[in-house]
Amino acid sequence: MRRRIACLLLCLLLQHAIPAQAEVPKTASLLARSGWARFQLVLGRIEVANIHSSQTRTATSGGEGANLFEKLSISGDTDVPSVRYERLTPSDIITITVINGTRVEISRAATSLGQVVPVIFRQQPGADIILRVGAAPNIHTYRASTVWHLLLRSPEACAVHLLPLLKVMQPSWHFDEMLARGTDELIRGAMSSNFDSRHTARRLIAKLDSPAFTTRQLAQQQLSRLGVGILPYLNQLSDSELTREQQRRLEQVRADLRGGAADSPERIALWLAEDEQIWVAMLAHDELPIREFAASHLTKRLAKPIDFDPEGMPLERTQQVARIRSRFQRR
Repeated sequence: MRRRIACLLLCLLLQHAIPAQAEVPKTASLLARSGWARFQLVLGRIEVANIHSSQTRTATSGGEGANLFEKLSISGDTDVPSVRYERLTPSDIITITVINGTRVEISRAATSLGQVVPVIFRQQPGADIILRVGAAPNIHTYRASTVWHLLLRSPEACAVHLLPLLKVMQPSWHFDEMLARGTDELIRGAMSSNFDSRHTARRLIAKLDSPAFTTRQLAQQQLSRLGVGILPYLNQLSDSELTREQQRRLEQVRADLRGGAADSPERIALWLAEDEQIWVAMLAHDELPIREFAASHLTKRLAKPIDFDPEGMPLERTQQVARIRSRFQRR
């Protein structure tokens, strides 16, 4: 009897000690089914949320002659264990590699029997995300600072070529739904935004180089209190504009604000409300009311009208958006 009770207590303890995993569809990739690695988006960048073991290990699914062969490897050679996944079908091969938690490369290529469009997605720390579609000489390259910027700036290319690959990586990601809700929250939050945070941030950054330690320390604390909405502005700053003391303190502010929380519609709205580039991207949105609001919000930022007609023909709007984007990139 005592042994039975002990076994029962042990089972109950294990149930509470091991968090329940979300059910993964049987049709999901070996990468998703294994549960070895879980990924999340933090401020629009893919990163490892959890790897259940740092030991090197390999698993396969399918075999010779099968229509689907998969191989998954975890390697402990880097600070954060690296993940490599391969999926081979008669028509294509998909490869997903994540090194050191944040360096991501996803590719799709045709096999000798297939005729799929080649795709390469790259995310490197400190650089723009790049999506390349097609084979030479007809390669189209799309780039943006984050996945969210890329989805808004190049929605068709992402829907056809990128999102299916990200679904292989993690089936629980629902980018369309997240982006739609994030856009609603973004517009709601931006209605009360006048790009004031960046003006406040500019004054506080100047104080980070004050001769007085207490002034520098207080300015750093006040910058952090402004929230994630100042990150787009801080990321625009060049080190050549800053002293070493300002660079060091701003790096700490960025780390404090970034945190490790996964993106949500509410967090996206707080983060991007004063991001000029996101509003330029939204000028190309399919929905007229969103284009109109984006134009109005950018006009507020510049304190004068922008050369953009939300009701113009698609080609005309595309040319106008290109000019506006170039204008903001030079700022």
